[in-house]
Amino acid sequence: MVHDGHGLGYLQKIARDRKNVFSALMEAVKTHSRGQVSHTL
Repeated sequence: MVHDGHGLGYLQKIARDRKNVFSALMEAVKTHSRGQVSHTL
């Protein structure tokens, strides 16, 4: 699976790796609701 840096799975991986989530978060909110993002984190 090729990762383009979008989506909730990618956001969760970045957060778990303790990396800066800002850019992943900005991409995730383009296609997912605030509730989905909050639940993911």
